[in-house]
Amino acid sequence: MTTTKNIDVKVLSKNDSLELFRREVGDVDSDALREMFDKIVNECDGLPLAIVTLARTLRKEDKHFWDAVIPQLRKSMCEEMDIVNASIKMSYNFLKSSETKLCFLLCALFPEDHKVTMDVLVGYTMGEGLLGEVETLSEARGNLHIMVDTLVSSGLLLKGDDEGYVIMHDIVRDAAISIARENESESIMYAGLGLQKWPKLKEAGKCLRLSLMSNDIHKVPADVPECSQLMTLSLASSKSLRKIPDGFFEGMKRLVTLDLSKDSNNWKSLLYENATHSSIAEEAEGMEINSSPIFSNRKRLEIRYCHGLKCIFPIRIFQGLMQLKEDDSKTILLPCLRIVELWDLSRLTSFFSHSKRLPHVLFECPFLERIEIQKCPNLKRLPFGPKSIPKLEKFLIDDDRWFESLEWDDFRVNN
Repeated sequence: MTTTKNIDVKVLSKNDSLELFRREVGDVDSDALREMFDKIVNECDGLPLAIVTLARTLRKEDKHFWDAVIPQLRKSMCEEMDIVNASIKMSYNFLKSSETKLCFLLCALFPEDHKVTMDVLVGYTMGEGLLGEVETLSEARGNLHIMVDTLVSSGLLLKGDDEGYVIMHDIVRDAAISIARENESESIMYAGLGLQKWPKLKEAGKCLRLSLMSNDIHKVPADVPECSQLMTLSLASSKSLRKIPDGFFEGMKRLVTLDLSKDSNNWKSLLYENATHSSIAEEAEGMEINSSPIFSNRKRLEIRYCHGLKCIFPIRIFQGLMQLKEDDSKTILLPCLRIVELWDLSRLTSFFSHSKRLPHVLFECPFLERIEIQKCPNLKRLPFGPKSIPKLEKFLIDDDRWFESLEWDDFRVNN
């Protein structure tokens, strides 16, 4: 395993190393384990990150676990791995669930020093199916917090100033990327590298996760190799990206998370993060996205704090899903959608773009259970009706007057 850069790190004295190890490992009530402190600390060569990572990994573990540490470290170092990376990899290997391991690797999809918010991470982890069969966003966040707390306790993530985000140390991120590379082309992490062109992907058909966040890529070439196994794709903060070509998503039958969000408040047209289990839609200035079958798999649509958002969807992306009913109304079948949440979208006026006026377009959502709309004062129309959302259980709003003034694309509601 290699790192991408060399970093000077202050080396601790033997006494300081032991004190740091004792503090991080916590209370140890076994004389046999306390006798192992010196041996383990000696392997760390006074490097704080290695000491902290190992101590937190060993916290509350039994003697058999401790006995395995030094042989594993030495084995990794025989493979020309330095002690810091060896300790990080060992901490990763000792994680007890594959879901927590993958959560750790997903955090490496983000650029260096990135504040990974729990709101964003819950979307990625739900898309990968790491949070189990959850009924509510609150339940999903609870499961995510358990995994994140495990990673923090193991020294693999750092908590932010509040509970809303976590950070991955640069050295830990380098180690995570190296671990991901061991699984051939499963995860390709090119976030924040300043790329201006779409990278050449070796064995694109094997890739499960691709992160091109925070680059300067201007366009997606029409001849991009088919990524048939891709589950997670992030083009977030690609501020120069203006167009995704026709058919780009056609071969991505397994795609469940698509993140095109941008760090901008000047959004005018569609941008979305879509997932089979989780979907977060946002707007991005000038982006063109053509019809895609991945919308039909969405289970949750969540849009928050996109203050420039005027419409959610260009109607053209749904052309392949639209059906004409006997009463001449048009419906768009979204058979998996269960939750719609719209929060603080001050300029939002419609679900659909106004380039083509379609007065009676309904979302037909046979399993939709919850709609929540807060602080969306300019949203005047909703594409729902009593027959299109037969299982709706909750409709949460913050303004009764706004609700009473709504127009509905299903004329039966207005009557």
